[in-house]
Amino acid sequence: MASTTEPHRAYVVVVVASPEPRPRRLRRPTARRPHLPIRPPRAPRVPRRPAA
Repeated sequence: MASTTEPHRAYVVVVVASPEPRPRRLRRPTARRPHLPIRPPRAPRVPRRPAA
């Protein structure tokens, strides 16, 4: 059986991640993000205890 240390397997993984079509598709959603309203980070709600 093919072992995980075989150069062939490692080479195939690099080739699969190299095609350009993938990065181009990921760029489209990132371009649409700016259109959404940017909301300020909400501070965590801390229950205030009444001053005794």
